[in-house]
Amino acid sequence: MKKLIAAMAFAGVASASANIVEDLSISGSFDYESEYIFRGQNYAGHSFQPGVEFGYGVLGGDAYVGVWSSHEISNNSDGLNDTEVDFYAGYALGLNELVQDLPLVLDVGFTYYMYPDSNTVVAGVGEWGIDRTREAYVGLAADMPLSPALYYYYDFDLEQSVLELSVGHSFDLAEFIDVNASLDIGAYWGFVQTDNLGANQNDALFTSAGIGQENGYSYGGISADIVYALSETASASVGGRYSANNDGSQSLYNGQEHNLWFGSTLSFSK
Repeated sequence: MKKLIAAMAFAGVASASANIVEDLSISGSFDYESEYIFRGQNYAGHSFQPGVEFGYGVLGGDAYVGVWSSHEISNNSDGLNDTEVDFYAGYALGLNELVQDLPLVLDVGFTYYMYPDSNTVVAGVGEWGIDRTREAYVGLAADMPLSPALYYYYDFDLEQSVLELSVGHSFDLAEFIDVNASLDIGAYWGFVQTDNLGANQNDALFTSAGIGQENGYSYGGISADIVYALSETASASVGGRYSANNDGSQSLYNGQEHNLWFGSTLSFSK
């Protein structure tokens, strides 16, 4: 938590410096979600989710680093991941820099997931506590209608592979009514295959409880948000989301799920 606050404070200092460092960009958001759903699974209930990201143009692309976190406001039924802090870094390169008129962006990076509140007693299992995992990713995003993107993620601790396809579109509401706002819609589908749910931190628990460590399922979801421009650098949004998965296993999560929830965001960029 202290690291997150320090990063937020540094964002204010760096923002002032951005006027003299032309290639430096800063963006951030303060989100509220009535449920925290990640890859189709319910991780937490009502949550506050702040984050900040720094970007810098280098070698024809954009290098970036950031921190994002989720803090549960009300207790969820499973109580597994009440607090999460993610540190990430990556590099995005427009492939039109290499092949003329190729409308693709290559994005590669790494995320370090931390779960400070990892020690929780789970019925039939005992004390559960994955306190961190590490994940690399690579993706392609296309600058074309519906902005399709395809990403592959690999978590070294969970021995987990994730393939996710997403699309989205923004409708300018100013074309229909006198308001500086847009309707942003999105959809995604993914597949998860995990070979070590204990992440090499709880292997004995799985063995003693007779629970297998492998699990695979697919998931998908849609979202719709009204985004209102507060200024050239800030916006606010509110919207609804739906997600489902076909995870019928007796895993530590909620098994097969359908989730309908809402969220709001206050974001800035410079």
